[in-house]
Amino acid sequence: LMAREADLREILDVETEVTGEHERLTRILNEADQKIKSLLDRIPNVPRESDFLGQITTLAKEVGVEIMDYHPGQISPKVEYHEMSLTITSQGDYEGVCNFLHRVHKLPRLSRANKLTILPVKDRSTISLDMTLTIYFSPTSELASVTKEPNRG
Repeated sequence: LMAREADLREILDVETEVTGEHERLTRILNEADQKIKSLLDRIPNVPRESDFLGQITTLAKEVGVEIMDYHPGQISPKVEYHEMSLTITSQGDYEGVCNFLHRVHKLPRLSRANKLTILPVKDRSTISLDMTLTIYFSPTSELASVTKEPNRG
C-alpha cells in the first residue's frame, strides 16, 4: 500500500504540469486553426467570387460608392494557384471613391488591381470608377483538407 500511495502521489504531482501543458498546446492549436481560416479567407480553394462581391459591395456601401456593374472574367491557371479577373464599374463622390480605393486592399480576400479608370460624370459631381481586379485561389492547397477534430478538449 505504501508503494501504491507513493506512485499515486507522484501522479498527482505531475497532474498540474500535464494540465498546464495541455492548455498551452490547446491554445497553440486554436491559433493555428485561426491562421488556417484566415489564409483560406484570403486565398480559398475555389474562386468564391460571390463572396468577394459581397465584401466589395459592403465596402462600397460603407464609403458611399454605388456598384453599377460587376463581371467575373476568365480563370487563369498558374503552377501553384489560379487567378480570376473581375471587372467592376462604380460611381461615387470624390471622397467615397478615394476611401474605396484606399480600403479595397484591406478586404479579407487577397486581390490586386490591374486596371483603373477614373473619370468625372458629365454634369454631376460624381466620379465613375472602372476597375479590373484579380482574385486568387488555390485548388491544390492542402489547408482546406485540414479538418478540426470534433472533440479537442
